[in-house]
Amino acid sequence: MSITVEQTVFNMLTENTGASLLDSGGAYGRNWQRNQALTLDDFRNRPAATLEIIKYERDDKVSYEAMPTVDVFHLLTHCLEFDSVCKEFNALPVEDWRSDEFYGVSAEGEQWLKERGFTEGAGGGFNTYNWGTNHSQILQGHYLVNEDDEAYLLLQIHGGCDARGGYTDAKLFKLDEWSERDPITGDCIGFGVDGCDWSIDYRMSEVSLYNHETHESHYCVRDDDMQDILAAYFKSQGTPDARSVYIEGDLMM
Repeated sequence: MSITVEQTVFNMLTENTGASLLDSGGAYGRNWQRNQALTLDDFRNRPAATLEIIKYERDDKVSYEAMPTVDVFHLLTHCLEFDSVCKEFNALPVEDWRSDEFYGVSAEGEQWLKERGFTEGAGGGFNTYNWGTNHSQILQGHYLVNEDDEAYLLLQIHGGCDARGGYTDAKLFKLDEWSERDPITGDCIGFGVDGCDWSIDYRMSEVSLYNHETHESHYCVRDDDMQDILAAYFKSQGTPDARSVYIEGDLMM
């Protein structure tokens, strides 16, 4: 049976990326160890995005902190594809990482890509840790193009604790029409709750608010605006003694 994008992403999320001296969180903090307790259906059934709202009370003052997260399983399986070239590359053994140009690739893998006309594409190499995105796990990779100028992604997923180590072997994917316009390194997600006219969008680390009743919009909102709406969200979803609530959201692609 031919392996699918979904199965490949699942395999990467559960791949044993080892333990490093750089790890500060110990065994409980490694993504791959936590993920190995999950099934493919567990990943499928998780929300595409979550918003944790944490309530703080100090000196008779209440404040709220919002922590959005985009789930990388849903993101990657939504916007990545396979073709025969991807499947052939991903079946190659990876005995070591000795490529001079690409992360997570052997010297043989690098040569294989060059022989088939792959070169670095727009965006080049990246690591999402470097700009503090809202992804559930760090992504690292290279954007590539082939001789026909078709867009591909050579991708690793971080499975460790410390961002300096603990990455999977790189796998090759083809970018679909959506991800070519809105790269998978983006983290655009949206949230809304019953009982509140406002919705909250997190788009490339900027926050916008939209009132569905009045059609009023705010971009890069002030803290007071955000606090009022987070309070309404919290009241709608939480109990009086709750310290945090989780709200499910959607990818915006």
